[in-house]
Amino acid sequence: MAQLVSGTRLTLFLPVNNSGEQWAAARVVAEVNSTYRGSTRSSFAPSTFRGYWVNTGGDILIDEISILIVDVENDADDLIFVEEILTSLKLVMLNVYEECGSPQYEAWLVAQPISRTVES
Repeated sequence: MAQLVSGTRLTLFLPVNNSGEQWAAARVVAEVNSTYRGSTRSSFAPSTFRGYWVNTGGDILIDEISILIVDVENDADDLIFVEEILTSLKLVMLNVYEECGSPQYEAWLVAQPISRTVES
Protein backbone atom coordinates (compact mmCIF):
# COMPACT_ATOMS: atom_id res chain seq x y z
CA MET A 1 0.00 0.00 0.00
CA ALA A 2 1.31 3.45 -0.91
CA GLN A 3 2.07 5.93 1.83
CA LEU A 4 2.45 9.71 1.45
CA VAL A 5 5.84 10.97 2.68
CA SER A 6 6.99 14.58 2.93
CA GLY A 7 10.49 15.75 2.17
CA THR A 8 12.52 18.53 0.59
CA ARG A 9 13.49 19.02 -3.04
CA LEU A 10 16.80 20.80 -3.57
CA THR A 11 17.43 22.41 -6.94
CA LEU A 12 20.92 23.60 -7.85
CA PHE A 13 21.57 25.77 -10.88
CA LEU A 14 25.02 24.82 -12.22
CA PRO A 15 26.81 27.03 -14.79
CA VAL A 16 28.19 24.92 -17.67
CA ASN A 17 29.46 27.62 -20.05
CA ASN A 18 32.78 25.89 -20.85
CA SER A 19 34.70 22.68 -20.21
CA GLY A 20 36.05 23.93 -16.87
CA GLU A 21 32.56 24.70 -15.60
CA GLN A 22 31.29 21.37 -16.92
CA TRP A 23 34.05 19.67 -14.94
CA ALA A 24 33.02 21.67 -11.84
CA ALA A 25 29.35 20.77 -12.37
CA ALA A 26 30.29 17.07 -12.67
CA ARG A 27 32.14 17.30 -9.35
CA VAL A 28 29.11 18.90 -7.68
CA VAL A 29 26.89 16.12 -9.09
CA ALA A 30 29.31 13.46 -7.79
CA GLU A 31 29.36 15.08 -4.34
CA VAL A 32 25.57 15.26 -4.20
CA ASN A 33 25.20 11.66 -5.38
CA SER A 34 27.64 10.33 -2.79
CA THR A 35 26.05 12.35 0.01
CA TYR A 36 22.36 12.01 -0.83
CA ARG A 37 22.29 8.69 -2.76
CA GLY A 38 21.23 10.06 -6.12
CA SER A 39 19.94 12.98 -8.13
CA THR A 40 18.50 14.03 -11.47
CA ARG A 41 20.19 16.53 -13.77
CA SER A 42 19.80 18.12 -17.15
CA SER A 43 22.55 17.83 -19.76
CA PHE A 44 25.80 19.77 -19.62
CA ALA A 45 26.52 20.08 -23.34
CA PRO A 46 24.49 21.23 -24.97
CA SER A 47 22.85 22.75 -21.94
CA THR A 48 19.09 22.60 -21.65
CA PHE A 49 18.60 25.89 -19.81
CA ARG A 50 19.85 29.46 -19.94
CA GLY A 51 20.00 31.81 -16.99
CA TYR A 52 19.73 35.56 -17.47
CA TRP A 53 20.97 37.97 -14.82
CA VAL A 54 22.07 41.56 -14.42
CA ASN A 55 25.56 42.27 -13.10
CA THR A 56 26.52 45.21 -10.90
CA GLY A 57 27.27 47.27 -14.04
CA GLY A 58 23.72 46.80 -15.29
CA ASP A 59 24.69 44.43 -18.11
CA ILE A 60 22.45 41.45 -18.87
CA LEU A 61 24.52 38.28 -18.86
CA ILE A 62 23.57 34.82 -20.05
CA ASP A 63 24.76 31.57 -18.49
CA GLU A 64 24.36 28.08 -19.89
CA ILE A 65 22.83 26.14 -16.98
CA SER A 66 22.41 22.54 -15.93
CA ILE A 67 19.79 21.94 -13.28
CA LEU A 68 20.52 19.38 -10.56
CA ILE A 69 17.60 18.08 -8.49
CA VAL A 70 17.92 16.02 -5.33
CA ASP A 71 15.13 14.91 -3.01
CA VAL A 72 15.93 14.42 0.66
CA GLU A 73 13.79 12.89 3.37
CA ASN A 74 14.05 15.78 5.82
CA ASP A 75 10.98 17.97 5.99
CA ALA A 76 11.26 21.46 4.46
CA ASP A 77 9.57 22.83 7.59
CA ASP A 78 12.81 22.09 9.47
CA LEU A 79 14.33 25.51 8.80
CA ILE A 80 17.59 24.69 10.58
CA PHE A 81 18.08 21.68 8.30
CA VAL A 82 17.21 23.73 5.19
CA GLU A 83 19.66 26.49 6.15
CA GLU A 84 22.43 23.99 6.92
CA ILE A 85 22.01 21.96 3.74
CA LEU A 86 21.75 25.02 1.47
CA THR A 87 24.80 26.62 3.09
CA SER A 88 26.78 23.38 2.79
CA LEU A 89 25.89 22.84 -0.88
CA LYS A 90 26.52 26.48 -1.71
CA LEU A 91 30.03 26.24 -0.25
CA VAL A 92 30.69 23.05 -2.24
CA MET A 93 29.56 24.79 -5.43
CA LEU A 94 31.58 27.97 -4.83
CA ASN A 95 34.74 26.05 -3.88
CA VAL A 96 34.58 23.65 -6.84
CA TYR A 97 33.97 26.44 -9.37
CA GLU A 98 36.84 28.43 -7.83
CA GLU A 99 39.12 25.38 -8.22
CA CYS A 100 38.22 25.07 -11.90
CA GLY A 101 39.19 28.70 -12.52
CA SER A 102 35.66 30.02 -12.81
CA PRO A 103 34.82 31.67 -9.49
CA GLN A 104 31.13 32.44 -9.12
CA TYR A 105 29.73 35.69 -7.78
CA GLU A 106 26.72 33.81 -6.45
CA ALA A 107 25.34 30.26 -6.32
CA TRP A 108 21.64 29.64 -6.87
CA LEU A 109 19.98 26.88 -4.83
CA VAL A 110 16.33 26.39 -3.98
CA ALA A 111 14.64 24.22 -1.34
CA GLN A 112 10.94 23.44 -1.56
CA PRO A 113 8.60 21.06 0.22
CA ILE A 114 7.51 17.93 -1.64
CA SER A 115 5.18 15.02 -1.06
CA ARG A 116 5.79 11.64 -2.68
CA THR A 117 4.34 8.20 -2.41
CA VAL A 118 6.34 5.18 -1.29
CA GLU A 119 5.32 1.58 -0.92
CA SER A 120 4.99 0.65 2.74
